[in-house]
Amino acid sequence: MELEQKSKDILTFTVDSALLKELGERLVGKAHIALAELVKNAYDADALACKITFGNDTVEIVDNGHGMGLDDFTKYWMRVGTTHKQQKAISPELERPMTGSKGVGRLAVQFLAHKVHIETTAKGSTKTLLVDVDWDSAVEHEYLTEATAEYELVNKDIRYTEEQKHGFRIILSGLQQEWDSASLAGLAKEVWTLRPPFDGFAGKGGHDKAKDFRIHLIAPSIPGSDTFETQVKAAIGLWIAKIEGKIENGWKTQRQLVTVTFKDGTTVRESFPIENCQVDNATWEIRIFNLSGHLGQHIKVGDAREYFSEFGGVHVYDGPFRLPYYGIQQDWLGLEYDHSHRKVKSKLLPDHYHVERALNDLPTQGRILGVVRVDTGHEMQRAPKNKKSARHFLKMQVTRDRLQINTAYEQLRNAVRLSLDLYAVESMRRNLEQAKYDRPDESADAGLEKVQHVLVAHKAAIPEDVYHDLTHELSSFVDTAKREQNYRDVLAAMLGPLATAGMAALALDHEMGRELSVLDNIALRIKGLSGDKRLSNEIYQEMCEWIARIRRMRQVFEPLADKEDRETISSLRAERVLKLAQSNLSPFLGGVDIDFTVDEKMRLPYATLAEWHGLFQNVITNALNAMVETRGKRQLRISSGRGPGLRAWVRISDNGSGIDLSHSEDFFEPFKRKGDISKDRKSMGLGGHGLGLTIVRMIAENRKCRARFIEPESGFSTTFELSWSAPKEK
Repeated sequence: MELEQKSKDILTFTVDSALLKELGERLVGKAHIALAELVKNAYDADALACKITFGNDTVEIVDNGHGMGLDDFTKYWMRVGTTHKQQKAISPELERPMTGSKGVGRLAVQFLAHKVHIETTAKGSTKTLLVDVDWDSAVEHEYLTEATAEYELVNKDIRYTEEQKHGFRIILSGLQQEWDSASLAGLAKEVWTLRPPFDGFAGKGGHDKAKDFRIHLIAPSIPGSDTFETQVKAAIGLWIAKIEGKIENGWKTQRQLVTVTFKDGTTVRESFPIENCQVDNATWEIRIFNLSGHLGQHIKVGDAREYFSEFGGVHVYDGPFRLPYYGIQQDWLGLEYDHSHRKVKSKLLPDHYHVERALNDLPTQGRILGVVRVDTGHEMQRAPKNKKSARHFLKMQVTRDRLQINTAYEQLRNAVRLSLDLYAVESMRRNLEQAKYDRPDESADAGLEKVQHVLVAHKAAIPEDVYHDLTHELSSFVDTAKREQNYRDVLAAMLGPLATAGMAALALDHEMGRELSVLDNIALRIKGLSGDKRLSNEIYQEMCEWIARIRRMRQVFEPLADKEDRETISSLRAERVLKLAQSNLSPFLGGVDIDFTVDEKMRLPYATLAEWHGLFQNVITNALNAMVETRGKRQLRISSGRGPGLRAWVRISDNGSGIDLSHSEDFFEPFKRKGDISKDRKSMGLGGHGLGLTIVRMIAENRKCRARFIEPESGFSTTFELSWSAPKEK
């Protein structure tokens, strides 16, 4: 049986004109983003300059791109959702990567204003297209296909940016938003990413500065409109160090050059080989910032941190255009990874560059701003034939937002990262040099005595009462300086014995380690003895426990045993040092209830780990000794915080026997102690010689800290405080 074939009618989709408004609001959303979309259109049109002018209820955006004729305007501008940019991928003349892809950029116009007037002249044409669109009328039509625009072609000499006869001008009127300083700042953020942040940054990596995309913002009637230029330029001018690198003719030279410049003018220049280099030309500049304290240039620390948290990191530009993938959100150089894993040595720098813990000065992404310039078109042209066929050169991924990961990309990444490692090494080297003690040529009291002689010589020219006051104060200063010098001489005399004691402790630790190995063998032999197996096993277990206790006690010497801990000066985290001191004293902390509340972000002043460990170990030991006779629960609190006058502090409190605060300074004098302790505790190395707090005071003063006893915290009988000047946190 043959089925009867029925003809079917066809229905076509229609689009409501309200979609214009809906798409404009949903796809654009904010006024400054909408305006930035029009700027990007100028960039895609191969414009070299785009000017944005704010008037009374008008905004004019004009560029000197290739412009549009009637056919192109009808085909592309009047059609929503075109994909021609996505298909072309690059602009026709300058071969810029296209910023648009969804064909909805023109909806920004509807979102910004009720009316739009367009003037455009195609390159090489004598005709100018004039178009007027009333968006309110367009939306009133039932269907989007019925929305219209009025146009005419005229012979008119119209000039665009930089007096060019071709380009595109949009005049928006009946604005739907009020533009003020805040919205202009938002605009600045959007357009900022279209071009490199450093004016005048150029190199030989295929970058022609004459073809850069320049944006000019003119808003004379809006207060604060110059913030866009001045604030951003001021912020990026506050660098403390600058890294410049380049690979020039890399296929031939097989090398990269790096220059690190510090704010004081100190410069380090180095050259490094790149084996089988597959990058021909690349240049980069990275600026390092210190976003704390007083920045100057009327820049607030909070504003600078906010800016760098959004736009920091190292960005990659293919020609003059930023590839969206790179920046603060992508750790493509592995900076944050190495910080989180506490890496201290560069994998890329030759060993002879290394200084101990060099990567401690490796900057995080939130305080750097960098530009890496490449030109993938140039790289493809310059690649040797065999490399070109294998695509072993810098090239874009299909997504157009990043470089393809291959050997050339890895070499570029390593080259940029190596330059950051070089900065970290040189910065740490400088810090170590600055941290060295620089003894003055003349004592303070000698200098003051010279001032006294000058004062006597000019006595006749000074009023008698003023002369009397000055000589009295100077005499007081001289006496104080002499007492201070005598005190320091006494402390300096102790350094020799203390150094000898430290070396003896290291030798003892070494010998103890060897003897423990012998004891291990003896214990094993006892376990293997024939006869009473139960007794031999008991003796074996007791010896193992004894050996374990001795090994735990050896932890006290741990910071002295490591050369880096003894000699490397850095700003260590207080939490880490205090936990280490607590851990190494764990054999003596049995039965002590410890409250540990130390800010994980707090850092101690520059010093060695051995210094801070020794200081805190002495203080905790004193607290343990004070709690020997404590009845009930023994309590120890280790805490940190910030006080007035930019002072940071660490406190150690105990509920031991307590001290008389009026005589607390006496305990910092050599060989002064509160009372005797048991011979057992002395034999364990837990104080008793009256030198512990003297050492604490010496270390503290040498690192510009204040060590003292203060009014005990609630619930405790004694509180020791170490305080120092620290930058204010935001």
